[in-house]
Amino acid sequence: MSLWKLGCRWGSNTPLFYDFIKENNIVIGWGGKTYNIGDWLLITDGFSVLAFANVMTEPKTCLNYPQYQNEFLKLKIPFQHELFVYKAEWIVLKREDQFNYDLQQGIARVQNYEIKIKFKSLLNKYKKAMDLEKKIEILKNKKQIILQGPPGTGKTYTAKKLAERLTENYSTSLSEKEFVDLLKVGAKIPNASGTTDYYTIKDVSLDKVTLGSEKAQQDWSPKFNQIKIKFDQLLINEVPSNKNALEPYELAVAKYLFNKLNSAGAKNNFYQLIQFHPSYTYEDFVRGITAKSTDGIIEYKTEDKIFAQFAKKALKNYNDSKKEQVEISKEKWVNEQFEKFVDFISDDLEKNGKIVITDSVNIVKLDFDAFRYKGIEGWTKNGNRMLFNDIKQAYLDENNERQDIKHNQNLSGLANWHASYYIRILDLFKKFLLDKSLNFVPSTSEKEELKNFVLIIDEINRANLPSVLGELIYALEYRGKKVESMYDIDGDNSLIIPPNLLIIGTMNTADRSVGHIDYAIRRRFAFVDILPDPSVIENEIAKALFKEISELFNSRDTLASDFKPEQVQLGHSYFIVNNDGELQLKVNYEIIPILEEYLKDGILLEKAEKIIVDLKARFEN
Repeated sequence: MSLWKLGCRWGSNTPLFYDFIKENNIVIGWGGKTYNIGDWLLITDGFSVLAFANVMTEPKTCLNYPQYQNEFLKLKIPFQHELFVYKAEWIVLKREDQFNYDLQQGIARVQNYEIKIKFKSLLNKYKKAMDLEKKIEILKNKKQIILQGPPGTGKTYTAKKLAERLTENYSTSLSEKEFVDLLKVGAKIPNASGTTDYYTIKDVSLDKVTLGSEKAQQDWSPKFNQIKIKFDQLLINEVPSNKNALEPYELAVAKYLFNKLNSAGAKNNFYQLIQFHPSYTYEDFVRGITAKSTDGIIEYKTEDKIFAQFAKKALKNYNDSKKEQVEISKEKWVNEQFEKFVDFISDDLEKNGKIVITDSVNIVKLDFDAFRYKGIEGWTKNGNRMLFNDIKQAYLDENNERQDIKHNQNLSGLANWHASYYIRILDLFKKFLLDKSLNFVPSTSEKEELKNFVLIIDEINRANLPSVLGELIYALEYRGKKVESMYDIDGDNSLIIPPNLLIIGTMNTADRSVGHIDYAIRRRFAFVDILPDPSVIENEIAKALFKEISELFNSRDTLASDFKPEQVQLGHSYFIVNNDGELQLKVNYEIIPILEEYLKDGILLEKAEKIIVDLKARFEN
């Protein structure tokens, strides 16, 4: 491969033909065979390098392209048999990547070493970006992919890059409501400076929180807006800086809120990463029964696990994105008024100990997302749960009678079965709105944006996939369709995987468990190879060592016939080091152990043993 420079003016004071050759995906040369297939060109305007072009075909005289004649003449390019046209693939540089090459000649071979290094670096950068975009296109089309390759090729790293790229413009900032709801008077907040001291919350308002400390005789009152800045920095993994005396308190509160929201599953960066292992089950991944203690009573509850929780978040966004602004504004209004209604019920419960639904059934307590109701006789001690969301949805669906709730498919199964109880609470909510003169006024709130939700499943092949996925094997192919789980929650056993939930699995092809993935699952995933890339290795000794070890996997004298090199060859990440000392550590504690493991498992043959022993001896000292 040679590197050339092509200036886009045919002499001084002539028109620029850059746009013309770019739009037609061609380059031009003068006389004979200037370029070869595979050569690269720096496309310039004067000294400014604007793009790279890769030659894809043998040359043809411009006379073979009569459709170009008029344009060539306008651009002062001679339309003669000595002018040759080559088809090319173009990479247009972003403005910040454009650079100067101080060479006057219009067509010339590049000899400058620094320019060659600059070109190589930028080409590698753009190739990686293009490769990432290609994987994104596959993922968006197929909805779930598995990045497969031997150990050390950066499969998990690539999965994270894909997820970040697909969700990079989304905001998950802190709201005032979350700020007030999660900061409770008396709660202890760890000191962000790392000391053992704790701050105690003394007061909370919409715009600030007041903190005290046992070791200080003063209070601090960091403001919501200042805390929000630190929270946003934590979301994008930036370490907030310390610029003023108040900042440690702002950061302490931001970290407290960040951890609380993430642990509650209420806040997430639109992508999550989990890792499968051999004992992983459907009950760990999708939905299962968990023992919970409520007021000292053990209660067995069905709970959504990470996949079902994430799918519900994605489904809500998918459905909301199809709604009109007025519909969204009404839902927001109902949510706000229902919070007031719950406070009203809570106060009434505190005074009277119950809220009467019928002569024999009462609301007896509140969960964070439901009313607890039970009868006088024959009910479990904790009763049943009446989801807040069911009452709000029944209101939005304009249900007015028991039969409306009984046949409303937007509600849970329990709401359909116990419609006579639910209609009474719905009527109570309507009366509350009427008594308080709370009326909905339509507004044109911002339309919900359809967003990508990305779940990364690291080491996906290590679990028994048919067992872990269950009915999701069907749901993966039929996005947006309900499937029935073996477990129900509040009378509803349905699960839906929406189109905006994308799944990225990673799989080590050297692991023999890859053979356990059956055809039904293989058909639903696109398999994308992530192979060793020596171009990212900068240390020269490490680069030479990578080449040496690669030969073990490219010879039938040392690699078992059951394996292909691309399945088991050590990846580049083992050889990315900052210095020779770090390389020595990686050789002794990462590279040699895995090569010895390959020997033991029969992946590498007996002839490889001497090479490994020699390698071990070289790096021992």
